[in-house]
Amino acid sequence: MSGARPKLLMTLFSPLICLSGLSCDGEPEGPSAGAGLSAASQGPLSGVSLNAGQLGAPVAGGGADASLPNAGSAAAGESVSESAGESAGELAVGGVGGGGAGAGQPGGAEVISCDEGVACGVSCVDTNSDPSNCGGCGRTCVIPNATAGCVAAQCVIERCDLNHVDRDGQLSNGCELESSCVEGGACLSECGSEGLSSCLGDEERCLPPEERCNLIDDDCDGSCDEGWEALGCRSPVHRGYGNGYHIYSTNLEQVRQNGAVEAERFFYLSSLELPNSRPVFFCRDANNRPFLSNLTDCGVPRAPEATLGFWLAASSCGAQPLYHLLGGNGGDYFYTTSATERDYALSLGFQDRGVAGYIWLP
Repeated sequence: MSGARPKLLMTLFSPLICLSGLSCDGEPEGPSAGAGLSAASQGPLSGVSLNAGQLGAPVAGGGADASLPNAGSAAAGESVSESAGESAGELAVGGVGGGGAGAGQPGGAEVISCDEGVACGVSCVDTNSDPSNCGGCGRTCVIPNATAGCVAAQCVIERCDLNHVDRDGQLSNGCELESSCVEGGACLSECGSEGLSSCLGDEERCLPPEERCNLIDDDCDGSCDEGWEALGCRSPVHRGYGNGYHIYSTNLEQVRQNGAVEAERFFYLSSLELPNSRPVFFCRDANNRPFLSNLTDCGVPRAPEATLGFWLAASSCGAQPLYHLLGGNGGDYFYTTSATERDYALSLGFQDRGVAGYIWLP
């Protein structure tokens, strides 16, 4: 019985010995042994990284001890040559099955076929763009303080981690420079408006916001509130005359009903309450003659009929003075944007009431 034990052990481990390039008797085989192996596969593989368990499968059934390392790993790995992925794009995967057939042997392997890419383990990958297999199977890109990418089979910095910047462009130290710039954080632009920070490399810029109706040059172009027509933040006031007095209203139909329309869009009021602005009310006096006032009781006292908008108490952002005169024995409330027309009205006996407020011209 003692003479039979070595033969039994040899029988149990014969698949492993055959796969390592030896005969079942433990002697080296010739070129015909290990069918399916290329001459180049007998030595170390160049440019191919094999991870434990990446190729092959655990031993199962009545073959070698299942607790041993993957018996099919070496055989399957040896079947990969530099030309294998280029020509066929196939990789033999599998191990010693229940019948004891070796990897790479007919009937003992599962074939992964890749229409595109290269077979790495049990997956088909693009080694030109996969950061986990960049330039070859198992070649993983790891870059300090960054998310790695793969372009043309070369590791690259896809993006830096938060508060890190790549100044020197070296992959070895990744995004080596710490930065306090917070992308999209609140900041003050060069013209004093509130903008959003933009991090470009290790430089921080404050991007100004779009223009708004607030008497400020928001976008830092040297002008304030441009584009207000499209924003709809100013209301036109029309001027008319009839029945011996003038009328000013944002309601064009109301002006028409009073008599002739002298000027549509004579001036503009802000539709929004602004810094240093005053509300403008449409009022009537005791004789039912219309006038404008910024007093809530119209100064009569009498409740206003409507709120037309807002004028400014001082000139800002291109606002012009609106002159106020009183004529017709106190029955005609006259407003003009022209100093020449004001002077002419004064020559006719109108009373100068000063500047009512500051408005915008068309």
